[in-house]
Amino acid sequence: MNAVDLIGACAALTSAISLIPQITKVLTTRKTQDLSHGMLLNFLLTSVLWVWYGMMISSAAVWGCNLFMTATAVWLFGLKLRFG
Repeated sequence: MNAVDLIGACAALTSAISLIPQITKVLTTRKTQDLSHGMLLNFLLTSVLWVWYGMMISSAAVWGCNLFMTATAVWLFGLKLRFG
């Protein structure tokens, strides 16, 4: 793996796990009042567009990472609807 691929992999990993701490907090506290619907919808839309783009350019790294991000965004949005 070259330096460019390593940087891309690190960026993908840190992006993919970005909502995990928030999901963990919501599951622990059952509180979602401080989560913005707008932010969650924007994050979801952004992730879906990245998946689409990744598929258009045939980049499994791009669409795979963002598919995971889409799933975490949907999960967090569902928690917001349930607890919020």
